[in-house]
Amino acid sequence: MASRWFLQRQQRAAADPGDVIALPYLRVSSGRQDKGFSPEAQQAEIRAYVRRQGWEPGREYRDTDRGTKVDRSAYQRLLTDTRALAAQGRAVAVVAVALDRFGRDLVEQLRSKKELAGLGAQLHFTREHGELDDDQTVMRGWMAQKEVQKTSERVRSSKVVVAERGLPPSGPAPWGYRWRLPRTPEE
Repeated sequence: MASRWFLQRQQRAAADPGDVIALPYLRVSSGRQDKGFSPEAQQAEIRAYVRRQGWEPGREYRDTDRGTKVDRSAYQRLLTDTRALAAQGRAVAVVAVALDRFGRDLVEQLRSKKELAGLGAQLHFTREHGELDDDQTVMRGWMAQKEVQKTSERVRSSKVVVAERGLPPSGPAPWGYRWRLPRTPEE
């Protein structure tokens, strides 16, 4: 008697590429990035990848939120829809450009990877040329999570220096005000 895992792997391997529905996932961290070219670049890269694989393009999921947040709305919809498609017997491939665009929480990356594999769904990254094994997921996920910590430390230390020098915080001044740099060391 074959295990459930083996049967799902066998079914996935035997699936005609045209029967696989690809669910693209795009993520940027800020509204500023969302207004730039990043989402369109991710979209074009994913669409080209899906076309090369011969998969049927499915609904696109797009978040503008930090990758450390697990409750991102489009990400949660993606997981819910993948569960529903798998329950209908559909072969599913979730596609993102890179692991750090999928998320930056290592525990959640491993949990979702395991859940998707249990559903018989594939998880592909265009810049990694396909699926990542567990070791690659752990290493790249750890690096993505570590980058968040390093960025936070750099920003925090920069804000301390700005405050110690009496400089205005970064960003626009409140409505009706303008920033003025100190003219003398005493200011």
